[in-house]
Amino acid sequence: MPARLGIDLGSSSVKLAKVNGKKVEVLGMTSNPVGKVMVETEKERDALAEVIKRMVVEYKISERRFRIVVPESVVYSRVINLPVLSDAELSSAIRWEAEQYIPVPLDEVELSWEVVDRPVKRTGGEKMRVYLAAADKKLVNGLMEVFAEIGLEPERIEPELVTTSRAIALERKLTGATMVAIMGATGMGIGVFENDQLLFVYKFGSGGVALTRSITASLQLTLQQAEEYKITYGVQSNVLEGKLLLAMKPVLDGVIGEMKRAVSYYTQSFPGGQMARVIIAGGVALTPGLVQWMTAQLGVEVAIGNPFEGLEVTGDQSKLGAVYAPVIGATARG
Repeated sequence: MPARLGIDLGSSSVKLAKVNGKKVEVLGMTSNPVGKVMVETEKERDALAEVIKRMVVEYKISERRFRIVVPESVVYSRVINLPVLSDAELSSAIRWEAEQYIPVPLDEVELSWEVVDRPVKRTGGEKMRVYLAAADKKLVNGLMEVFAEIGLEPERIEPELVTTSRAIALERKLTGATMVAIMGATGMGIGVFENDQLLFVYKFGSGGVALTRSITASLQLTLQQAEEYKITYGVQSNVLEGKLLLAMKPVLDGVIGEMKRAVSYYTQSFPGGQMARVIIAGGVALTPGLVQWMTAQLGVEVAIGNPFEGLEVTGDQSKLGAVYAPVIGATARG
């Protein structure tokens, strides 16, 4: 089997992974000079292309085909329920169904779908679940131009929630309901799964940048100082007389509130269901003390996702599994 390569394009960073069989041969990360994924000018396109090209050269990547990961914030996604249809029937009906859920004209987006669950049709009342995803054509075309500029070929473009779930939940065949939460720089995406099936997607705009800014405002620190404090001390209540946790608490409370809403929606929509665990990923997931604090707030097991389970990985980067989960998940798909 040839090596599989992935690039995770985030608003604050670009991550690269190369997996050959069960061995993670390359892990790399650098800053995103554009500060976003939607490249709208030639200058932005060239800047992002140059960063990716440098990474490819630095890590001696000879392969040309990559799987691309983008943030949930730039994708319209939803799980919808439909009468049980064949693939041919679904292909004919999907655009009409998508018009009800995608908040922009369909001729402005690239639309994809995947059957999550198709029960056996017995009485005619059964429902199948279909995952819908749509990305702005400007986003897709811009990224295609970036990669074409440096001679690379994207195999596919996927949302980070899909790839992260593949890496840290589905591969482990978890039973019961699992919330997978990706906590990034500028937003958070949540997917709720039952066994290995996606039930619904939920997202909102609060992440690591908001935490850093809350520290800056409360403790009168520079952004760089606040970021260092957050990374070093996190939400531990016994550090700096609890001032750091107090500064971040409004943002953290907002995050917990949104997660509780997702849990509430799950229990109301799927009677008898119970959330078994929460798995977090993304850079914010590594904040010291966050797992313990979230466990206390949510009342369920919270753990940091490990995308390297079953893989051979060496070096300091192996400690950053939560950060690399989306891009590792991209390489996991056949």
